[in-house]
Order: sequence, then C-alpha cells, then structure tokens
Amino acid sequence: MSIEEDRTGTLSQAVSSSHRRALSVRLRLLEEASAQLLGLFRSTDGILLTRQGLPREKRTELVLQADRLRALIARAKLELGLETAHRDAAREADAIITAMTVNIEETHPRYLEGYGAVPPPLGEYLEELVARLLEIMREIRRALGKSESAGIEP
Repeated sequence: MSIEEDRTGTLSQAVSSSHRRALSVRLRLLEEASAQLLGLFRSTDGILLTRQGLPREKRTELVLQADRLRALIARAKLELGLETAHRDAAREADAIITAMTVNIEETHPRYLEGYGAVPPPLGEYLEELVARLLEIMREIRRALGKSESAGIEP
C-alpha cells in the first residue's frame, strides 16, 4: 500500500503496540532533529560561540523542506495511530541544569590539575567564578521550584 493511497483505519489496526512505540520514538527523534537542524542555521551572537546563519533564500528553502517533513510525520502519526509524547518541561530543564552544574563544577581548579599545575592567581579566580556560577544555578533551580541543594555545591 503506497503512502499516497487512502487509508481507512486498517493500517493503524495492523500496527502492533511494540511497532507503534518504536515508530513513535523514531519519528519523534526525526521531528526533534529537524527542529535542531533549523536552529543551527539561525545566526547567534553568543559570548564564546557565534554561528553564522544561512542566507535568506537557503533558510527559506530549508524551512519549506522541514515543514514538508513535519507534514509527512503528522500524516504518518494519523495513519499509523501513533500517540503524542507529553514531556514535562520542568523535568527536562532539571536534566539540563544538572549537566550545566557538572560542567561548572569541572571548571574548579582541582579538576584542571590533569592539564598541569594551576597557578594560584588562576586557581583563586576560578574558585570565585565557580562559586558565582553555582549561585546562579541555585537561583535557576529556585525559579523552577526545585531544591537548591539538588547537586549544586560551592
């Protein structure tokens, strides 16, 4: 049966629950990757990272193709009877904050010793920087209603 043919619900009935889960995950990952791809081509002016965006005509074509991809995913979702995943943004944010916190903690001078002796002025600077960055992470956790002690130590 071609993807262009009319479906009457028999296809979604033929999909087992195991196949449905696998297909849902794969198509969801495809959808997420297409959103990430689009994000890569937007210009960003960061502090330690800048990204040059695509020229307008290329960006327009990329958005058009991404929209086509999403439309086909939406159609497959309907035709195969796939479920929409519901994610908890606070839980996802918590995971990102935890990863950020680990990165900050690894900036402490004691973790840089493997790259060579850390000169005292640099060590003092980094200790203060880490403490200040971790304080901001505590504030972010508080803003999300999370325990401030959850994995953040000065």
